[in-house]
Amino acid sequence: MPGLEDNRPPDALLRIVNPLLRRLVPSPVGRLVPGSVGVLRFTGRRSGRTLRIVAGIHDVDGAPVVFTSRPWRLNFRGGRAVEVARSGSWQRGTAELVDDPEQVAATLRHVLAAGTSPRMLGLRLERGHVVAAQDIRATGRTLVRLDVA
Repeated sequence: MPGLEDNRPPDALLRIVNPLLRRLVPSPVGRLVPGSVGVLRFTGRRSGRTLRIVAGIHDVDGAPVVFTSRPWRLNFRGGRAVEVARSGSWQRGTAELVDDPEQVAATLRHVLAAGTSPRMLGLRLERGHVVAAQDIRATGRTLVRLDVA
C-alpha cells in the first residue's frame, strides 16, 4: 500500500450532500456547519459559467487553503477572483493554484500536524508515513491558496 492515497467519499454520496451544503453553508444556518466546510463561487475560465464548489477549507498560518485534485482547480492558475462562503457569510478575495509538489507536501504536513484527520482531506495515510512530494504527484493533489478579507 502506498503511504498516501486518495480516499474521497463516493461520487453518489457527494451528488446528494454537495447540493445541500451549497445551500446551507452561505445561509444563516451555515453558522452550525463547521468552518472547515466552505463554498467557493467563481466564474469558469473558459466556460464563463458561475461555479459553486463545496470544499474543505483549512487554515495554514492564518491563510485558508483548499487541497484538491479536481479539474475545477485549474481555473485558479495565475490567480482569479473568488467568493468564499463559510459559517453563514460570504467573503470576496482572490485564489491562486499552487501545484508545486514540494510546497503542497509541506502545507499538507502542516495541516496534518495541526490535527486535521487525513479523512477530512479525502486521503488515507499510512500510520507513521511522512508526506513527501512523490505522494503529492501520485495523488494529483494541488492546493488553492485563498486570500479573502
